[in-house]
Amino acid sequence: MEIKLYNDVVFKWVFGRQEQTYPLICFLNAVVSYDCDDCSEGCASNAVCRPQFSEVEILNPYDANEPFTNEKQGILDIRAKDTNTQEWIDLEVQFVRTSDYKERSKYYLAGMYRDQLKKSSEHNYDELRACYGIHILVDP
Repeated sequence: MEIKLYNDVVFKWVFGRQEQTYPLICFLNAVVSYDCDDCSEGCASNAVCRPQFSEVEILNPYDANEPFTNEKQGILDIRAKDTNTQEWIDLEVQFVRTSDYKERSKYYLAGMYRDQLKKSSEHNYDELRACYGIHILVDP
């Protein structure tokens, strides 16, 4: 039997388990190109040095407050947040080509920004943290 990483069950087992986040952290750091080990020593002057992803929390991929509404809900493959930087990550794997994928990925990213803010009457946009949409597109 051949097990494919892009199978939903396998993909979520490898990258989406809170008790085993090391593979996800390694993958995220490689994709986002965090390659400065110590920014205080020897980074190039034009390098963008920020903390690496180091500890991630796997977030629930759907809105549990309204699970049965008729509104469109983005069900992300893996939604995570780095607990140190508070940056959000959506890791998707797509096997079947769809014409609306580009728009759908924008919808997912917008949802991650929206979900960061608590509902309030005050403008709290300064609390927004970076969001990353990482999409693995498999073309059979």
